[in-house]
Amino acid sequence: MNDKRILEELLEEAESYLNKGLTYENNDVRSWNESLKRQCERIYGKGSRTSNMFNIRLYDVGAWSTLDSDEEIEAKAIEALNDGLKHTISDLKRLIKEYDYTVDDSKKIVKDNKNAEDKLPISIYVDASNKNNVSNTVTNSIIIKSYDEVKDEIENNTYLGDNSKKELLEKLDEIKKLENSKESKSKKWDVGKKILAFIIDKGVDIAIAYIPLILQAISK
Repeated sequence: MNDKRILEELLEEAESYLNKGLTYENNDVRSWNESLKRQCERIYGKGSRTSNMFNIRLYDVGAWSTLDSDEEIEAKAIEALNDGLKHTISDLKRLIKEYDYTVDDSKKIVKDNKNAEDKLPISIYVDASNKNNVSNTVTNSIIIKSYDEVKDEIENNTYLGDNSKKELLEKLDEIKKLENSKESKSKKWDVGKKILAFIIDKGVDIAIAYIPLILQAISK
């Protein structure tokens, strides 16, 4: 079973628990959450932003007033589980959608998007034998998102903090400047490597949006 299908099954299970009057005391819910965290650490890396996002996700109240009745405590616990599940379902749908992107063995980043025919489809290759040699070939393999699209995705991201959003938007501006720079490709590559190192540390979902823009900027 591939990683996308694993995430789809975890999503389906999360949806099956939503609005069913359950709390985090339910053994099936707890088992599902442990599986989700374990699989995300395997797929995205232990300590990655994506893994940490699910590791700190709360599905329980944590504390309540001693004046609350048993019924009130249970109602709060049910609400807490549903709120946590809604956030997780949204995040899983986003991660699954990103599997429209793949990276093949030739270092080619590919996106299959039949509904984006109005954008320029290009494939960007990096020659592994020479870091300073970056070329681009026009094909119908990849659709690079515009800067405005990536900016909107960052600003509307539900799990990034304000500081992370600010940093990523600053890097987006740096990529724009790099693209407009008249420097040689070798000098652009030196700048691009630093941006790339920063972006990769932010998780696969961020990298997928930024890497094509970085390579495009270097190739011009």
